[in-house]
Amino acid sequence: EELWENTIKWNDSNHECLLFSNELHSVRFLSLDPKMMQEQMHPGLLNHLRLNKINVGEDLNGLNAEFHKILWSLTEVKRSVESGKALLGGKYCMTGDSLLKMLAIFVRLRCGVPVVLMGECGCGKTMLIKYLCAWMGVKLLILDVHGGTSEEDIIAIFAEASSIISSGESKQVYIFLDEVNTC
Repeated sequence: EELWENTIKWNDSNHECLLFSNELHSVRFLSLDPKMMQEQMHPGLLNHLRLNKINVGEDLNGLNAEFHKILWSLTEVKRSVESGKALLGGKYCMTGDSLLKMLAIFVRLRCGVPVVLMGECGCGKTMLIKYLCAWMGVKLLILDVHGGTSEEDIIAIFAEASSIISSGESKQVYIFLDEVNTC
C-alpha cells in the first residue's frame, strides 16, 4: 500500500493525449474530459487550432467507429474495424477508456518503461493486455501468480520469453504477471 501512495490513480487524471499520424494525415487531441482539456489550453492556441480545423478534445464516446484508426495511428499496425472486432474471437469490446489505457501502455512500453496494471480482480486488465498484444501481433506470456508461485516460475517465464526472441519466433514478447499483487 505505502509503495503506491504517490501513484496517480487512473480516475484522478484526464489522460490528455496528442496523436500525430502521417499515414492518416491527422492530429488528434484525446482525453477523458474534452472540456477540461480545452480549459487548460491557451485561448490563442485553441483558436488557432480551430481555425485550422483541428478538433481539440474529441468526445471518445462519439469515436467508436474511429477507435481502430486511433490505435493504428499510434501502433502503426493497420487493421480494419472488422479485423479489430474479430480479435480474441470477437470477445473484446473496446471503449474510449480502454483505448486510452492501451495508448498509455503502448507509449510506456515503446520507451522501455515497465508497466504495472493495477485494479480490482475482474476489471479487465488481462483482457486489455491480451487485446493490445493481439492487435500488434506481439507474443504474450501470462504467469498467473499465486501463493504457490516460486522464484523459479518467474525466472522460467522470462527465460521462455528470451528463448522465443532468440529462436526468431517473435521479435517482441510481453510478459504479464497476472494477480501479482495478491501474494
